[in-house]
Amino acid sequence: MAAISYAGATLTHPGAERPSVDGLDLEIADGEFLVLVGPSGCGKSTSLRMLAGLDPVTAGSIRIGGQDVTSTPAHQRDVAMVFQSYALYPHMTVRQNMTFGLRIAGLAKPEVRSRVEQAATMLDLTPYLDRKPSSLSGGQRQRVAMGRAIVRRPQVFLMDEPLSNLDAALRTRTRTEIVRLQRELGTTTVYVTHDQVEAMTMADRVAVLADGVLQQVDTPQALYDRPVNTFVAGFIGSPAMNMLDAAVTPTGLQWGVSPLDIAPDLLAGVLGAGHRRVTVGVRPEALVLSGTAGIPAQVEVVESLGAEGQVLARPSDATVQAVSELLTVRVPGRGLPAVGDHVRLGIDPGQVHLFHHETGRRLP
Repeated sequence: MAAISYAGATLTHPGAERPSVDGLDLEIADGEFLVLVGPSGCGKSTSLRMLAGLDPVTAGSIRIGGQDVTSTPAHQRDVAMVFQSYALYPHMTVRQNMTFGLRIAGLAKPEVRSRVEQAATMLDLTPYLDRKPSSLSGGQRQRVAMGRAIVRRPQVFLMDEPLSNLDAALRTRTRTEIVRLQRELGTTTVYVTHDQVEAMTMADRVAVLADGVLQQVDTPQALYDRPVNTFVAGFIGSPAMNMLDAAVTPTGLQWGVSPLDIAPDLLAGVLGAGHRRVTVGVRPEALVLSGTAGIPAQVEVVESLGAEGQVLARPSDATVQAVSELLTVRVPGRGLPAVGDHVRLGIDPGQVHLFHHETGRRLP
């Protein structure tokens, strides 16, 4: 079993005003693929390095497979790490890069050969075993780095933004390969990325961090459908969720002079709780271009993506606060409006998210 447990895990660097990772409580199941995601500086790579034993834990504890490894040296934790930079030895062949750790560990030559050949077959690297890294493409080098981790047969794979150096098409193919391999091997995997598309498409669960604090951990779909606060709501989803600062009136919600349609049960909860203002979150696909009803706006940007398009429109209601912000609408790719068109933006009332105006927490 290789379940992982962070219990109040904290890292505060000497002289720092606040922890890089602050009281992280996180349970990762045996065989799970968990993705740590968040903006730069949020503590996701530090959390991974704490698990690997590369950064010290200054408070709390970390357990792997039920064993407390908080003070265990990195080389004794039975984890294998794949870095963004590949970290291959340039003077060694692919085979030598993959066998290096096994030879240092003193494994018998037949066992080393068997593990390398098996991993090379899984990663389609057999034709390249006698080449050096300089003759390989970026995707092939990343597969070698993964192969070097696989042959160790560790309890846990740790991956720190392994696809960042690849072009878009290769990144898509490689993330599919990583997911397939993880399912085949069944090894607990913790994967760090700033790319939410990677997080949403690869993970069993996603853990969202901000300023060293865990915000929410759940399945990708649950994060998208029920974000716990405005940070998660704005970070998960591309394009990002539109946020509207709305006033609560006796009859409903008002954004400037524009009434906002929301589901009756949501409205009843807001009115009953006595809120004066709320933050209304609307996904781009929950906005509809209309010629007759909704928020008046003028189209400023039109992005055609083939099957779909994105329209960025500026509200033309001069009484709306933060009127400088553009609203993003996801629309079918055909029949797009033109820049300068005056439109109205209707809201699907069943797809509205409500958040506390001050704390940003999701309203029940």
